[in-house]
Amino acid sequence: MHFCGNLKTMKFRRRLLLFATGLTIGCLLVFMMFPNYDWLGWLPGKQIMKQIQSSKTLVTNHGLCRMDCQGISMENFETAKWQGEVDFSKSDAQNNPKRYFLSHNNVNYIILCTDSTVTVAEASREGEKIKCDCAP
Repeated sequence: MHFCGNLKTMKFRRRLLLFATGLTIGCLLVFMMFPNYDWLGWLPGKQIMKQIQSSKTLVTNHGLCRMDCQGISMENFETAKWQGEVDFSKSDAQNNPKRYFLSHNNVNYIILCTDSTVTVAEASREGEKIKCDCAP
């Protein structure tokens, strides 16, 4: 009896080893065949950045005033759209429109996202307290 139980265990271990080997070889082949594929494109940060990049950009009067006051250009925001990062701990994706905190090169943006537009509501330089006479 003990011999039979040991034989079944050996078969299972062998099958598991063969399965793991085949899975590893298959994954390596797929990664080699598609080297430029965005494997992590399904993550929330990547999905939000794709939405921001493909939407029409608008700026509120307050956002434009804050950007002018602090010397932040629309080119800075266009760069942030492609290279910035969304901080989900400071964002609120439950409201309508969704409110995201985007940062790039020590410049922070608060943007409002709908299905087709991205609106810059606020812009500020990190660590700098510049007084601007902008109405909220």
